[in-house]
Amino acid sequence: MNEPYGQPAPNPYSAPQPAPPAPRPAKGTNWFLANILGLIPFVLFAFSIVALTPFVGHKQFSPINIRNIIYQFSTTAPLVVGFVITTRAKGLDLSLGLIMMAGGYVYASSGSIALALLFGLASGAIVGVLTVVLRVPSMLASLGVGTLLSNLVSSFSDNQLVKLGDRPVSGTLWPFVAALVAIAGFLYVLFTPLGKPYSLRKTVGGTGLVFPYFAYPIAGLFACIAGIMQTQRLNAGIANLNFDAIVPLLIWAAISCSMLLDNRMMPMVAGLGVYFLYIVLINSFNLLGFANYPQRVLVSVFIILMLAAAGVAQWQGKKAAPAQPAPYPLPAQNSTNIYPHG
Repeated sequence: MNEPYGQPAPNPYSAPQPAPPAPRPAKGTNWFLANILGLIPFVLFAFSIVALTPFVGHKQFSPINIRNIIYQFSTTAPLVVGFVITTRAKGLDLSLGLIMMAGGYVYASSGSIALALLFGLASGAIVGVLTVVLRVPSMLASLGVGTLLSNLVSSFSDNQLVKLGDRPVSGTLWPFVAALVAIAGFLYVLFTPLGKPYSLRKTVGGTGLVFPYFAYPIAGLFACIAGIMQTQRLNAGIANLNFDAIVPLLIWAAISCSMLLDNRMMPMVAGLGVYFLYIVLINSFNLLGFANYPQRVLVSVFIILMLAAAGVAQWQGKKAAPAQPAPYPLPAQNSTNIYPHG
């Protein structure tokens, strides 16, 4: 059977061709608005700090207060780095604060930094298996494991305080340790698939599970580094030390708010930057003698505004993105008959 014109007609139902890479969003009004909304966390905290500065006065800039802010940030920054990489891996992880407290107590009671770090690795590995391999919801798995570990440590310790020694540990090295952890976490997000949000990343089969899984032991390790430095700062291990549960929500909201700013570098910048401003703001409130309740209410309002800005930024980002081309050309209406007769 001869084809017309001596050439076989192209088959429009052949295997589809690979889709071209998606074009970047056009830099129009929607793109600009989405990026501006990504800066909302920094604007909220910075404006509040500036507004309180005239009332706080010289106390805010005293050497002792500046040192306290640096030490408080340095001893908890590794925990924030852990929050960032687990949020990029599979969602919000609520176990890290509890792992930090339990790891600090393990260090205080055993006197071994290595044992505390192994405790953090093992704890994070358990959360990773539940979350990534068994696909238990991240918040449920992390909260369950963290609560279990914290209760185990509390039961073994009988909620007794363990002092490190008669003299407190010098905090000179804490900022350097925090900087090294931040650089390690930044590189881990930058050069792995965690640079893309987990909702846009394949995590089924193959190497798609590797980097999200290892994010959890690494985060557990970082949490225990924070726990060790916190224990040194307090000069004691406290098994039932309360951890501010609003911090992981704050970091999650900050990362969510960086919609189009999220270019592999922004997650760590947003997490650590907003957390530092949060510490400075809480420090200002404490200097003014504010109670804890109004502080938490204000930060909760900030988180709600940040999540609202994240939703609007996502909506504006979708409007700014051009329409995606079809993966392969559709057949023309007047194409040659591909099933000729005769």
